Amino acid sequence: QMFGNLEDLGQAIHLYEESLALRVSGHPERPKSLVGLANALMAKYSWSGSMHDLDHANALFQEALDLCPPGHHSKPASLGGLARITQLKYEKSGDDRFLVEALSCCYEALSLCPSGNYERYIYLNDQANLLALKYQYQGHVKDINQAAELNAEAIDMCTPDHSMRYTCLTTAGNILW
Repeated sequence: QMFGNLEDLGQAIHLYEESLALRVSGHPERPKSLVGLANALMAKYSWSGSMHDLDHANALFQEALDLCPPGHHSKPASLGGLARITQLKYEKSGDDRFLVEALSCCYEALSLCPSGNYERYIYLNDQANLLALKYQYQGHVKDINQAAELNAEAIDMCTPDHSMRYTCLTTAGNILW
């Protein structure tokens, strides 16, 4: 992820697969390994466009979610991953059911990260992106207004030197433009 090298991504996927093999069924951290591998496959999909990578990532996020007991720290990431995949499906098909599902997953992930949670900005920003997308296709002003509010909260959570602040600022620009 640091250098954008496809060879490094392949190595990362291999390492995540090794990690997953060590965290057999029943291991409390197996969901974390599943999410890591799924995120790497999402990155590979961005390079390759291979539906196989996307489908595999979807299955891994779903497995991680199914393994997470209430309060497990990997549950929001599992839901967030499912939201991103479902958003891609919406963008490809235009089927509103995918947008509804993506918003639902993202909303649930956000609800699991109360105010002060260090990952909350991720799901605020993701929800803002989804609402802006909904506005783009459906034109309901309330959606873009809510997107702006959620994004502003996400930006407030990221200090000026935060490594991911740029994603929230990019979302803000997309909302305004």
